[in-house]
Amino acid sequence: MTTETSFSRKLAGRAPLFASVAGMVISLSSAVLFFGEDDFRRILGVTVGLFCLLLAVWFAAHPFVRNERRYPELRGEVVKFVDLAKELHHAAVRGDDDAFQSIKEKVPAQVETVIDTARKSEAIDPTGVGE
Repeated sequence: MTTETSFSRKLAGRAPLFASVAGMVISLSSAVLFFGEDDFRRILGVTVGLFCLLLAVWFAAHPFVRNERRYPELRGEVVKFVDLAKELHHAAVRGDDDAFQSIKEKVPAQVETVIDTARKSEAIDPTGVGE
């Protein structure tokens, strides 16, 4: 099973590269091309180029597309397990022994489901390196 990467994720992954290239091109071209003209245009061009370089560093350090789920099926099973643990806790706090025992009997089966799903998820290479 291969995971398809969306265009926006690909673009977000390459944003630091694009911004750094744009920053270097703008800074260097404004310093070279506006050599004989007024200093204001040169300073403005270099400032815009440095701002692009700053954005490149910021994008590289803080990617704006982070929420990438690699194992959604496993996550769903873990959420079910956590919900079961919450129900178990609420039954214990209420003092409802019958509900507590019935939920307690469901916990091992849910743990096995999580383990089985994790084994299936291990076989998937989310990075695509093994292809």
